[in-house]
Amino acid sequence: MQAIVLEKPYRFIPPKTGRFWPRLLKPWWKPYLRHQWGIHQLEVRNWQPLREAAEGKQPVLLAPNHPRPCDPMVVAALYPWVGRPLFTMASWHQFHQTPLARWLLPRCGAFSVLREGADRQAIRTAEQLLCSGQGPVVIFPEGAITRHNDLLARLSPGVTFVARRAAARLARNAPRAQVLLFPVAIKYFFQGDAEAALREILASLEERLSWPRQHHFPPLQRLERLIEAWLSLRELEHWGRVFSGSVPERMFRLQEHLLRPLEQRYLNGRRQGDVIARARRLRAVIAPPLMQGTASPEERNRRWRELAHLYLAQQLSLYPKGYIEEYPSAERVLETAQRLEEDMTDTARALRPWRVVVQIGDPIPVSPQRVPRQEDPLLERLAETLQQMLAQLQQESPVVFPVAGDSQPGPTFRQRESVWSSFAR
Repeated sequence: MQAIVLEKPYRFIPPKTGRFWPRLLKPWWKPYLRHQWGIHQLEVRNWQPLREAAEGKQPVLLAPNHPRPCDPMVVAALYPWVGRPLFTMASWHQFHQTPLARWLLPRCGAFSVLREGADRQAIRTAEQLLCSGQGPVVIFPEGAITRHNDLLARLSPGVTFVARRAAARLARNAPRAQVLLFPVAIKYFFQGDAEAALREILASLEERLSWPRQHHFPPLQRLERLIEAWLSLRELEHWGRVFSGSVPERMFRLQEHLLRPLEQRYLNGRRQGDVIARARRLRAVIAPPLMQGTASPEERNRRWRELAHLYLAQQLSLYPKGYIEEYPSAERVLETAQRLEEDMTDTARALRPWRVVVQIGDPIPVSPQRVPRQEDPLLERLAETLQQMLAQLQQESPVVFPVAGDSQPGPTFRQRESVWSSFAR
Protein backbone atom coordinates (compact mmCIF):
# COMPACT_ATOMS: atom_id res chain seq x y z
CA MET A 1 0.00 0.00 0.00
CA GLN A 2 1.32 3.42 -0.91
CA ALA A 3 1.63 6.03 1.84
CA ILE A 4 -1.44 8.14 1.06
CA VAL A 5 -2.21 8.60 4.79
CA LEU A 6 0.48 10.02 7.07
CA GLU A 7 0.80 9.62 10.83
CA LYS A 8 1.24 13.31 11.50
CA PRO A 9 -1.15 16.24 12.02
CA TYR A 10 -2.23 17.92 8.83
CA ARG A 11 -0.76 21.34 8.12
CA PHE A 12 -1.82 23.26 5.07
CA ILE A 13 0.97 23.95 2.57
CA PRO A 14 0.35 27.13 0.56
CA PRO A 15 1.70 27.78 -2.93
CA LYS A 16 4.55 30.14 -3.71
CA THR A 17 2.84 33.01 -5.52
CA GLY A 18 4.39 35.43 -7.98
CA ARG A 19 6.32 34.83 -11.18
CA PHE A 20 9.83 34.43 -9.80
CA TRP A 21 9.81 30.65 -9.41
CA PRO A 22 7.85 29.87 -12.63
CA ARG A 23 10.32 31.96 -14.62
CA LEU A 24 13.31 30.43 -12.86
CA LEU A 25 12.07 26.86 -13.37
CA LYS A 26 10.94 27.37 -16.97
CA PRO A 27 14.22 26.17 -18.60
CA TRP A 28 14.26 23.06 -16.37
CA TRP A 29 10.83 21.66 -17.21
CA LYS A 30 11.75 19.77 -20.37
CA PRO A 31 14.90 18.17 -18.87
CA TYR A 32 12.98 17.30 -15.70
CA LEU A 33 10.09 15.65 -17.55
CA ARG A 34 12.53 13.77 -19.79
CA HIS A 35 14.77 12.53 -16.98
CA GLN A 36 12.14 11.81 -14.32
CA TRP A 37 9.17 10.61 -16.39
CA GLY A 38 10.50 9.76 -19.84
CA ILE A 39 8.49 12.51 -21.55
CA HIS A 40 10.44 13.64 -24.59
CA GLN A 41 7.76 15.70 -26.35
CA LEU A 42 5.08 18.04 -25.02
CA GLU A 43 2.45 19.39 -27.39
CA VAL A 44 -0.21 21.88 -26.28
CA ARG A 45 -3.29 22.37 -28.46
CA ASN A 46 -5.89 25.14 -28.49
CA TRP A 47 -4.02 27.14 -25.84
CA GLN A 48 -4.88 30.59 -27.24
CA PRO A 49 -8.30 31.02 -25.52
CA LEU A 50 -6.73 30.02 -22.20
CA ARG A 51 -3.88 32.50 -22.60
CA GLU A 52 -6.27 35.31 -23.50
CA ALA A 53 -8.37 34.63 -20.41
CA ALA A 54 -5.31 34.34 -18.14
CA GLU A 55 -3.67 37.50 -19.47
CA GLY A 56 -6.97 39.33 -18.96
CA LYS A 57 -6.86 38.16 -15.32
CA GLN A 58 -10.17 36.37 -15.69
CA PRO A 59 -10.90 33.69 -13.08
CA VAL A 60 -9.82 30.47 -14.78
CA LEU A 61 -10.24 26.93 -13.43
CA LEU A 62 -8.59 24.01 -15.28
CA ALA A 63 -10.02 20.50 -14.90
CA PRO A 64 -7.69 17.83 -16.37
CA ASN A 65 -8.01 14.07 -16.40
CA HIS A 66 -5.52 12.24 -14.15
CA PRO A 67 -4.13 9.07 -15.76
CA ARG A 68 -0.49 9.23 -14.54
CA PRO A 69 1.46 10.44 -11.47
CA CYS A 70 3.31 13.07 -13.53
CA ASP A 71 0.14 14.91 -14.62
CA PRO A 72 0.62 17.83 -12.17
CA MET A 73 4.13 18.40 -13.51
CA VAL A 74 2.87 18.30 -17.08
CA VAL A 75 0.23 20.90 -16.24
CA ALA A 76 2.80 23.07 -14.44
CA ALA A 77 4.91 22.99 -17.60
CA LEU A 78 2.14 24.89 -19.44
CA TYR A 79 3.50 28.17 -18.06
CA PRO A 80 5.12 29.24 -21.39
CA TRP A 81 1.81 28.78 -23.22
CA VAL A 82 -0.41 30.31 -20.54
CA GLY A 83 1.88 33.22 -19.69
CA ARG A 84 0.90 33.21 -16.01
CA PRO A 85 1.67 30.92 -13.05
CA LEU A 86 -0.63 27.96 -12.48
CA PHE A 87 -1.80 26.86 -9.02
CA THR A 88 -2.60 23.19 -8.50
CA MET A 89 -4.55 21.56 -5.67
CA ALA A 90 -2.60 18.42 -4.73
CA SER A 91 -3.07 15.72 -2.11
CA TRP A 92 -1.10 16.44 1.07
CA HIS A 93 0.79 13.14 0.94
CA GLN A 94 2.38 14.15 -2.37
CA PHE A 95 4.38 16.84 -0.56
CA HIS A 96 5.99 14.17 1.65
CA GLN A 97 7.09 11.66 -0.99
CA THR A 98 10.66 12.95 -1.38
CA PRO A 99 12.72 15.98 -0.28
CA LEU A 100 12.60 17.17 -3.91
CA ALA A 101 8.78 17.03 -3.89
CA ARG A 102 8.60 19.02 -0.65
CA TRP A 103 10.78 21.71 -2.17
CA LEU A 104 9.52 21.69 -5.75
CA LEU A 105 5.73 21.38 -5.47
CA PRO A 106 4.97 24.71 -3.71
CA ARG A 107 7.33 26.48 -6.13
CA CYS A 108 5.40 24.92 -9.00
CA GLY A 109 2.25 26.55 -7.59
CA ALA A 110 0.92 23.45 -5.80
CA PHE A 111 -1.01 23.78 -2.54
CA SER A 112 -2.13 20.93 -0.33
CA VAL A 113 -5.55 19.46 0.24
CA LEU A 114 -6.47 16.90 2.87
CA ARG A 115 -8.39 14.17 1.06
CA GLU A 116 -9.33 12.53 4.37
CA GLY A 117 -11.62 15.36 5.40
CA ALA A 118 -13.14 18.72 4.55
CA ASP A 119 -10.18 21.04 3.95
CA ARG A 120 -11.69 24.50 4.22
CA GLN A 121 -8.32 26.21 3.92
CA ALA A 122 -7.60 24.54 0.58
CA ILE A 123 -11.06 25.54 -0.69
CA ARG A 124 -10.58 29.14 0.48
CA THR A 125 -7.15 29.29 -1.15
CA ALA A 126 -8.54 28.04 -4.47
CA GLU A 127 -11.39 30.54 -4.23
CA GLN A 128 -9.06 33.45 -3.43
CA LEU A 129 -6.67 32.58 -6.26
CA LEU A 130 -9.57 32.42 -8.69
CA CYS A 131 -11.17 35.66 -7.59
CA SER A 132 -7.89 37.60 -7.53
CA GLY A 133 -6.97 36.54 -11.05
CA GLN A 134 -3.41 35.64 -9.99
CA GLY A 135 -3.39 32.70 -12.36
CA PRO A 136 -5.32 29.62 -13.42
CA VAL A 137 -6.23 27.15 -10.66
CA VAL A 138 -5.94 23.43 -11.46
CA ILE A 139 -8.11 20.75 -9.82
CA PHE A 140 -8.04 17.11 -10.94
CA PRO A 141 -11.71 16.10 -10.69
CA GLU A 142 -11.23 12.32 -10.89
CA GLY A 143 -9.71 12.35 -7.40
CA ALA A 144 -7.25 9.48 -8.03
CA ILE A 145 -4.61 8.40 -10.53
CA THR A 146 -6.52 6.08 -12.83
CA ARG A 147 -3.87 4.74 -15.26
CA HIS A 148 -6.58 4.41 -17.91
CA ASN A 149 -5.82 7.35 -20.17
CA ASP A 150 -8.61 6.84 -22.70
CA LEU A 151 -11.43 6.48 -20.19
CA LEU A 152 -12.58 9.05 -17.67
CA ALA A 153 -13.46 7.97 -14.14
CA ARG A 154 -16.48 9.42 -12.38
CA LEU A 155 -15.81 13.05 -11.50
CA SER A 156 -15.95 14.39 -7.97
CA PRO A 157 -18.29 17.37 -7.42
CA GLY A 158 -15.49 19.22 -5.59
CA VAL A 159 -14.31 20.94 -8.77
CA THR A 160 -17.71 22.50 -9.53
CA PHE A 161 -18.23 23.29 -5.84
CA VAL A 162 -15.10 25.45 -5.86
CA ALA A 163 -16.06 26.99 -9.20
CA ARG A 164 -19.53 27.98 -7.99
CA ARG A 165 -18.23 29.39 -4.70
CA ALA A 166 -15.83 31.62 -6.61
CA ALA A 167 -18.58 32.60 -9.06
CA ALA A 168 -20.91 33.52 -6.19
CA ARG A 169 -18.20 35.65 -4.56
CA LEU A 170 -17.53 37.45 -7.82
CA ALA A 171 -21.24 38.03 -8.38
CA ARG A 172 -21.27 40.01 -5.12
CA ASN A 173 -18.01 41.92 -5.54
CA ALA A 174 -17.33 42.08 -9.31
CA PRO A 175 -20.54 41.37 -11.22
CA ARG A 176 -18.89 41.68 -14.64
CA ALA A 177 -16.28 38.99 -13.94
CA GLN A 178 -17.09 35.36 -14.71
CA VAL A 179 -15.37 32.12 -13.75
CA LEU A 180 -14.35 30.07 -16.79
CA LEU A 181 -13.99 26.30 -16.46
CA PHE A 182 -11.58 24.82 -19.04
CA PRO A 183 -11.69 21.05 -19.65
CA VAL A 184 -8.14 19.75 -20.22
CA ALA A 185 -7.49 16.37 -21.84
CA ILE A 186 -4.04 14.90 -21.19
CA LYS A 187 -3.07 12.04 -23.52
CA TYR A 188 0.20 10.09 -23.46
CA PHE A 189 1.57 8.33 -26.55
CA PHE A 190 4.32 5.73 -26.20
CA GLN A 191 7.05 6.28 -28.77
CA GLY A 192 9.29 3.28 -28.07
CA ASP A 193 9.15 -0.48 -28.60
CA ALA A 194 5.90 -1.34 -26.83
CA GLU A 195 6.34 -5.12 -27.08
CA ALA A 196 9.83 -4.97 -25.57
CA ALA A 197 8.62 -2.71 -22.75
CA LEU A 198 5.71 -5.05 -22.01
CA ARG A 199 7.96 -8.14 -22.03
CA GLU A 200 10.22 -6.46 -19.47
CA ILE A 201 7.31 -5.77 -17.10
CA LEU A 202 5.80 -9.24 -17.55
CA ALA A 203 9.13 -10.99 -16.96
CA SER A 204 9.69 -9.00 -13.77
CA LEU A 205 6.25 -9.85 -12.39
CA GLU A 206 6.54 -13.52 -13.34
CA GLU A 207 9.89 -13.65 -11.54
CA ARG A 208 8.25 -12.09 -8.50
CA LEU A 209 5.77 -14.99 -8.48
CA SER A 210 8.65 -17.51 -8.89
CA TRP A 211 7.37 -18.43 -12.36
CA PRO A 212 9.59 -19.19 -15.33
CA ARG A 213 9.11 -16.65 -18.08
CA GLN A 214 5.89 -17.49 -19.92
CA HIS A 215 7.13 -16.79 -23.47
CA HIS A 216 4.94 -19.57 -24.89
CA PHE A 217 1.83 -17.46 -24.20
CA PRO A 218 0.84 -14.35 -26.20
CA PRO A 219 1.66 -11.08 -24.37
CA LEU A 220 -1.94 -10.20 -23.53
CA GLN A 221 -2.60 -13.68 -22.20
CA ARG A 222 0.54 -13.47 -20.05
CA LEU A 223 -0.79 -10.24 -18.60
CA GLU A 224 -4.20 -11.81 -17.97
CA ARG A 225 -2.63 -14.81 -16.20
CA LEU A 226 -0.63 -12.48 -13.96
CA ILE A 227 -3.75 -10.56 -12.97
CA GLU A 228 -5.53 -13.82 -12.16
CA ALA A 229 -2.57 -14.92 -10.05
CA TRP A 230 -2.55 -11.60 -8.18
CA LEU A 231 -6.30 -11.91 -7.59
CA SER A 232 -5.86 -15.45 -6.25
CA LEU A 233 -3.22 -14.26 -3.80
CA ARG A 234 -5.52 -11.51 -2.57
CA GLU A 235 -8.35 -14.03 -2.13
CA LEU A 236 -6.06 -16.29 -0.10
CA GLU A 237 -5.05 -13.29 2.00
CA HIS A 238 -8.59 -12.20 2.82
CA TRP A 239 -10.58 -15.46 2.64
CA GLY A 240 -8.04 -18.25 2.96
CA ARG A 241 -9.18 -19.82 -0.30
CA VAL A 242 -9.30 -19.22 -4.04
CA PHE A 243 -12.74 -18.88 -5.57
CA SER A 244 -14.00 -20.31 -8.82
CA GLY A 245 -15.95 -18.31 -11.33
CA SER A 246 -15.10 -15.52 -13.70
CA VAL A 247 -12.48 -12.95 -12.89
CA PRO A 248 -14.98 -10.04 -12.91
CA GLU A 249 -17.23 -11.83 -10.42
CA ARG A 250 -14.31 -12.62 -8.14
CA MET A 251 -13.03 -9.05 -8.35
CA PHE A 252 -16.42 -7.61 -7.48
CA ARG A 253 -16.88 -10.08 -4.61
CA LEU A 254 -13.53 -9.17 -3.10
CA GLN A 255 -14.12 -5.45 -3.51
CA GLU A 256 -17.42 -5.59 -1.66
CA HIS A 257 -15.96 -7.93 0.96
CA LEU A 258 -13.40 -5.23 1.76
CA LEU A 259 -15.76 -2.24 1.78
CA ARG A 260 -19.05 -3.37 3.28
CA PRO A 261 -17.84 -4.36 6.78
CA LEU A 262 -16.10 -0.99 7.11
CA GLU A 263 -19.21 0.87 5.96
CA GLN A 264 -21.21 -1.10 8.50
CA ARG A 265 -18.74 -0.29 11.28
CA TYR A 266 -18.23 3.42 10.57
CA LEU A 267 -21.17 4.59 8.41
CA ASN A 268 -24.11 2.49 9.65
CA GLY A 269 -24.04 0.58 6.39
CA ARG A 270 -24.52 3.63 4.14
CA ARG A 271 -23.12 3.34 0.63
CA GLN A 272 -23.01 6.25 -1.80
CA GLY A 273 -21.09 6.88 -5.01
CA ASP A 274 -18.45 4.83 -6.76
CA VAL A 275 -15.64 2.96 -5.05
CA ILE A 276 -13.30 5.97 -5.00
CA ALA A 277 -15.97 8.08 -3.27
CA ARG A 278 -16.79 5.28 -0.83
CA ALA A 279 -13.12 4.80 0.05
CA ARG A 280 -12.61 8.55 0.50
CA ARG A 281 -15.58 8.76 2.87
CA LEU A 282 -14.26 5.86 4.95
CA ARG A 283 -10.72 7.25 5.09
CA ALA A 284 -12.18 10.47 6.47
CA VAL A 285 -13.35 8.62 9.59
CA ILE A 286 -10.59 5.99 9.87
CA ALA A 287 -7.51 8.19 9.40
CA PRO A 288 -7.95 11.07 11.93
CA PRO A 289 -6.91 9.12 15.10
CA LEU A 290 -3.77 7.98 13.24
CA MET A 291 -2.93 11.50 12.10
CA GLN A 292 -3.57 12.96 15.54
CA GLY A 293 -1.68 10.19 17.37
CA THR A 294 -4.62 9.38 19.65
CA ALA A 295 -5.08 5.71 18.70
CA SER A 296 -3.92 2.96 21.06
CA PRO A 297 -1.38 0.46 19.65
CA GLU A 298 -4.12 -2.12 19.08
CA GLU A 299 -6.45 0.40 17.47
CA ARG A 300 -3.58 1.78 15.39
CA ASN A 301 -2.84 -1.66 13.93
CA ARG A 302 -6.52 -2.28 13.20
CA ARG A 303 -6.98 1.05 11.44
CA TRP A 304 -3.92 0.53 9.28
CA ARG A 305 -5.33 -2.85 8.21
CA GLU A 306 -8.59 -1.13 7.35
CA LEU A 307 -6.80 1.51 5.29
CA ALA A 308 -5.02 -1.27 3.42
CA HIS A 309 -8.42 -2.81 2.65
CA LEU A 310 -9.65 0.52 1.28
CA TYR A 311 -6.56 0.90 -0.84
CA LEU A 312 -6.97 -2.55 -2.37
CA ALA A 313 -10.69 -2.02 -3.05
CA GLN A 314 -9.93 1.25 -4.83
CA GLN A 315 -7.18 -0.36 -6.91
CA LEU A 316 -9.56 -3.13 -7.97
CA SER A 317 -12.03 -0.52 -9.19
CA LEU A 318 -9.51 1.06 -11.56
CA TYR A 319 -9.42 -1.75 -14.13
CA PRO A 320 -12.17 -0.60 -16.51
CA LYS A 321 -14.56 -2.80 -18.44
CA GLY A 322 -13.40 -3.93 -21.87
CA TYR A 323 -10.48 -1.51 -21.82
CA ILE A 324 -7.87 -3.61 -23.61
CA GLU A 325 -10.08 -6.10 -25.39
CA GLU A 326 -11.90 -3.42 -27.36
CA TYR A 327 -8.76 -1.51 -28.38
CA PRO A 328 -5.35 -3.09 -27.56
CA SER A 329 -3.18 -0.06 -28.25
CA ALA A 330 0.34 0.26 -26.88
CA GLU A 331 -0.80 2.83 -24.33
CA ARG A 332 -3.74 0.81 -23.00
CA VAL A 333 -1.73 -2.37 -22.62
CA LEU A 334 1.32 -0.69 -21.06
CA GLU A 335 -0.62 1.43 -18.60
CA THR A 336 -2.58 -1.67 -17.49
CA ALA A 337 0.68 -3.56 -17.03
CA GLN A 338 2.01 -0.62 -15.02
CA ARG A 339 -1.16 -0.63 -12.93
CA LEU A 340 -0.62 -4.31 -12.12
CA GLU A 341 3.07 -3.71 -11.38
CA GLU A 342 2.09 -0.92 -9.00
CA ASP A 343 -0.52 -3.12 -7.32
CA MET A 344 2.00 -5.93 -6.83
CA THR A 345 5.06 -3.88 -5.84
CA ASP A 346 3.79 -0.36 -4.91
CA THR A 347 5.93 1.11 -7.70
CA ALA A 348 5.73 1.22 -11.48
CA ARG A 349 8.80 1.68 -13.63
CA ALA A 350 9.10 4.82 -15.75
CA LEU A 351 8.91 3.67 -19.35
CA ARG A 352 10.33 5.86 -22.11
CA PRO A 353 10.01 7.66 -24.42
CA TRP A 354 6.57 9.28 -24.23
CA ARG A 355 4.92 12.08 -26.15
CA VAL A 356 2.19 13.93 -24.27
CA VAL A 357 -0.54 16.03 -25.85
CA VAL A 358 -2.42 18.54 -23.70
CA GLN A 359 -5.68 19.50 -25.39
CA ILE A 360 -7.35 22.62 -23.94
CA GLY A 361 -11.11 22.58 -24.39
CA ASP A 362 -13.38 25.55 -24.94
CA PRO A 363 -14.23 27.40 -21.72
CA ILE A 364 -17.48 26.69 -19.90
CA PRO A 365 -18.98 29.73 -18.08
CA VAL A 366 -19.79 28.97 -14.45
CA SER A 367 -23.07 30.10 -12.95
CA PRO A 368 -23.10 31.00 -9.23
CA GLN A 369 -26.48 29.33 -8.83
CA ARG A 370 -26.41 26.44 -6.38
CA VAL A 371 -27.55 23.01 -7.56
CA PRO A 372 -27.67 19.57 -5.92
CA ARG A 373 -24.24 17.96 -6.26
CA GLN A 374 -25.56 14.71 -7.69
CA GLU A 375 -27.51 16.55 -10.38
CA ASP A 376 -25.02 19.24 -11.32
CA PRO A 377 -25.33 19.95 -15.06
CA LEU A 378 -21.96 21.70 -14.98
CA LEU A 379 -20.26 18.52 -13.75
CA GLU A 380 -22.10 16.44 -16.34
CA ARG A 381 -21.08 18.80 -19.13
CA LEU A 382 -17.46 18.74 -17.96
CA ALA A 383 -17.40 14.93 -17.90
CA GLU A 384 -19.03 14.65 -21.31
CA THR A 385 -16.64 17.17 -22.87
CA LEU A 386 -13.54 15.55 -21.37
CA GLN A 387 -14.57 12.07 -22.53
CA GLN A 388 -15.23 13.34 -26.06
CA MET A 389 -11.81 15.01 -26.14
CA LEU A 390 -10.10 11.84 -24.94
CA ALA A 391 -11.97 9.77 -27.53
CA GLN A 392 -10.71 12.04 -30.29
CA LEU A 393 -7.13 11.83 -29.04
CA GLN A 394 -7.37 8.06 -28.69
CA GLN A 395 -7.88 7.78 -32.47
CA GLU A 396 -4.25 8.90 -32.90
CA SER A 397 -3.07 5.79 -31.02
CA PRO A 398 -2.85 2.71 -33.30
CA VAL A 399 -3.57 -0.87 -32.23
CA VAL A 400 -0.25 -2.61 -31.58
CA PHE A 401 -1.12 -5.84 -29.76
CA PRO A 402 -3.38 -8.15 -31.82
CA VAL A 403 -5.78 -10.46 -30.04
CA ALA A 404 -4.35 -13.98 -29.81
CA GLY A 405 -5.49 -16.42 -32.49
CA ASP A 406 -6.42 -20.09 -32.31
CA SER A 407 -2.90 -21.11 -33.28
CA GLN A 408 -1.47 -19.86 -30.00
CA PRO A 409 -0.89 -22.34 -27.14
CA GLY A 410 -3.60 -22.59 -24.52
CA PRO A 411 -6.99 -20.83 -24.53
CA THR A 412 -7.21 -17.77 -26.75
CA PHE A 413 -7.76 -14.31 -25.39
CA ARG A 414 -11.35 -14.16 -26.61
CA GLN A 415 -12.17 -17.72 -25.52
CA ARG A 416 -11.32 -16.90 -21.92
CA GLU A 417 -13.69 -14.61 -20.06
CA SER A 418 -11.62 -11.49 -20.31
CA VAL A 419 -10.10 -9.90 -17.23
CA TRP A 420 -10.90 -6.57 -18.83
CA SER A 421 -14.60 -7.15 -18.22
CA SER A 422 -16.14 -5.16 -15.44
CA PHE A 423 -14.17 -5.41 -12.18
CA ALA A 424 -16.70 -3.14 -10.51
CA ARG A 425 -20.40 -3.16 -11.24
